Amino acid sequence: MSKSINYLTCTDWIFHAIDDSSRSSTGCGILSQVILCLDRLLEVDRVRLQASAFFRMFPVVHGQCARAWNFAPYWAYCEGVPKDIPFVSETRATDDEAVAFLHACVNEPFTREHEYLRFMYVTVGTHAYVSLIFDHRLLDANGAQSLLLLFHQFYSGQFQLPCSSFPERPSAALSLREKFRAGRRVYRRLFDIVRHGPVRYLPLQEDLKGRAFRFQTYAFDLSESEYITVRAYATAGYLMMSPYLLAASLTAFHDVFGKSLLPGESFVVPVTMDVRSRVFRAEEIFFNRHLFSFLRLPSIISKPFRAFVGQVSRAMHEEMSSGFAQDLERAFLFVPRWIMRSVITSRKRVPRCSFMFSYVNKGYGALEFCGAKVQSVVHTPRLEASLGVGVFFTQFNGHISLTFVFLDGMFPGREAALFISRVREVLLEEADR
Repeated sequence: MSKSINYLTCTDWIFHAIDDSSRSSTGCGILSQVILCLDRLLEVDRVRLQASAFFRMFPVVHGQCARAWNFAPYWAYCEGVPKDIPFVSETRATDDEAVAFLHACVNEPFTREHEYLRFMYVTVGTHAYVSLIFDHRLLDANGAQSLLLLFHQFYSGQFQLPCSSFPERPSAALSLREKFRAGRRVYRRLFDIVRHGPVRYLPLQEDLKGRAFRFQTYAFDLSESEYITVRAYATAGYLMMSPYLLAASLTAFHDVFGKSLLPGESFVVPVTMDVRSRVFRAEEIFFNRHLFSFLRLPSIISKPFRAFVGQVSRAMHEEMSSGFAQDLERAFLFVPRWIMRSVITSRKRVPRCSFMFSYVNKGYGALEFCGAKVQSVVHTPRLEASLGVGVFFTQFNGHISLTFVFLDGMFPGREAALFISRVREVLLEEADR
């Protein structure tokens, strides 16, 4: 094991606790997947060899979490473990079969200890799908897409090995007083959310063991994506896609699942703020480079849609400006993981969330992958089991894709399709109302 201390952030530490909780409840950790749809087949033998050589240059992909002398968590390299990551190559007759296969694979735990990545290649006729299944303790969605971009550059002979891939300043530098004050502010904020009354969410069954997550996806075409982008900028503000898409998701969630939701006075949605540089930096690929926060909105959806978008935008701005995400980062980094897991699963301390939301617009910054044209990029993540459902948007080369994630057995599959249809209606029709 390396003696170098590579400190993790609180967001990483939270994902370790969430992973523990997910393994305990469903039997599988917090895995995620980025899927690239390619217009033609690749030279699979060459890709396999190049992938083996590429990932061997990153010992970080075979590490593990440890605690330093000051109890700060860090990522340590592991010696004596296999350096190759699994490379799975399959053939399917139709696109539906290929996508279903990839969706099933993200629900399969890794088979070896200190294994965090799985490279997938599925052919369908004259085109193919490439995916990277990753453990969220090692990468987030932007990081996974950036890692695939780095592999494409390596395959094309344009690769430069990054000098570092870890946070530059450990949170250990904070004083005990700072940590205590941050923890007090976090507790007060969470208590404030809880005391505002019950939250509207879909009920979960008690026995979650072995349950898989299902995915319903939709890819907006270029004209639809351009229309959504223009309306989002006009309604929410320039580069303000996230609140616009969240408003549409909340509207659809209320309309489709309203009768099934438990009664409550508000929706609570976890949101994230990416803290990467605007310019791509290979040093920012690994681990979770964003901050967490909770967005609380009244359960009554404002009309017209433009007004609701404004309400969501203001709430998101106020939340991100409140300093809660930064306080969370300072407060919980040195808390033992079993306590973190207890806090996450306790509904008396942490508000029950309506659904998870994410919008990814950084990551894969090329139009090709290993000589083939990339037609779309889709994100299919597993969630912490108590969340149950999630809404994930990805933007690539002007195209927007939507993934609706839900725990198997929560509701009939047709309701997932209805949700996708309703989101599409809101984004393409209600913007002008």
